[in-house]
Amino acid sequence: MSLTMPATPAAGDDWALTGDEDFVCDASDSPLAAVEKCLDNGLGTCLVVDGQRYLGCITLDELGQAALNGGLRVPTLGQHMATIGRRLSNTAAANTGLLKPELDAAGNLIRLTVDRSAQRIQIARPDMTHREFRSILDAFLSSWISSKGPYVEKFEDDFSRF
Repeated sequence: MSLTMPATPAAGDDWALTGDEDFVCDASDSPLAAVEKCLDNGLGTCLVVDGQRYLGCITLDELGQAALNGGLRVPTLGQHMATIGRRLSNTAAANTGLLKPELDAAGNLIRLTVDRSAQRIQIARPDMTHREFRSILDAFLSSWISSKGPYVEKFEDDFSRF
């Protein structure tokens, strides 16, 4: 596979991606891993493969809807796509959007092209990395949004020293 814009991994981040895997999730990946890849690649979408066989694509919007419907509880993207998500057709007609997969006769992903000309410019859409996404989850789960908790205490301490 050949891509024109590989991502730069963050220093010391063993989860950072380079090259093709920025845009491809395996069916054995978790839906949260797909969220992180969709955030990090800047497109908000990833292709999903089972080994090399192309299954379809997944977007942040679809993963967000899955979260609202309880669909992130399934352990793998493969299960998500089979039960809650939609499986996409493995044909050239389905290859529209930002990521354009090229398939061999057996339906295996052999190359993909990133077509940013199809990308809309969204003014209010959050632009974050997987690290920021993890921090948001941590803040939410630690009750940072309430008036108590370690984030509020740290903020109050830092503010008092300002």
